[in-house]
Amino acid sequence: RHRVKQNAPPRKIAEELTHLKSLPWREIRSYLTQEFGAAGLEPTGDEDRPFQPRELAAVGRHPLVHLGNHTRTHTILTNLSLPNVRQQIAMAQQDLHRICGVNARAIAYPNGAHSVEVRQAAKEAGLTLGVTIERHKDYLPLGDDPQGLLNLGRFQIIRDRPLIQQLEIYRGDFGRDRRRQDAAARNVAA
Repeated sequence: RHRVKQNAPPRKIAEELTHLKSLPWREIRSYLTQEFGAAGLEPTGDEDRPFQPRELAAVGRHPLVHLGNHTRTHTILTNLSLPNVRQQIAMAQQDLHRICGVNARAIAYPNGAHSVEVRQAAKEAGLTLGVTIERHKDYLPLGDDPQGLLNLGRFQIIRDRPLIQQLEIYRGDFGRDRRRQDAAARNVAA
C-alpha cells in the first residue's frame, strides 16, 4: 500500500514482497516499521483490519460458518522448522478454541505453501482438510487419500485471462475431453 503511494514500479513491489515472504514474521514486522513507521502496520479501515475477538466469535457461531486454521502469525510454513510449523498450527487451534469454542477441521496454508511435512503436522493437529492455492482439480471421491484431503486445489478466476478458457480448463472432464478419455479407455479395454 505504501509503495504504491510512493509510485514504486510494480516489479519492485513484487520483488520486495517475495523477499519479505521468505522472512520470519518478526523480521517482516521490523522491516515494515523501519520502512513506513508504526502507520505501516495500521489498517486503513474496516476492509483491511482483523476481526476483534468478539466479532470472530459471533461469526463462528453462525450455523453456515466453519472457521479454519490459518496459523497464529500467518507465517509461511515451508520457511519454518517442523517444530515451529507444529507450534504455529497448534497455537492457532488453541486461539480458535479459546475465542470461539471451536476446533477447526481445515487449514488454509498461508501463501498456499505446504509440503509433505506441513501436511503431516496439520493431520497430527487434528485437521482433516488443507487448502492450497494450487490450480488443480480434486477428483471424487476425496476420502481415498488422507494426504489428498490436506492438499486441495483452488479454482480462482484470473481477471486478465479469458473467462471461457479458464472455465473450460476446470470443467474439461465433463465436456469433449471426458468423452475422448472414455472412448480411449474403451478402445484400450477392447
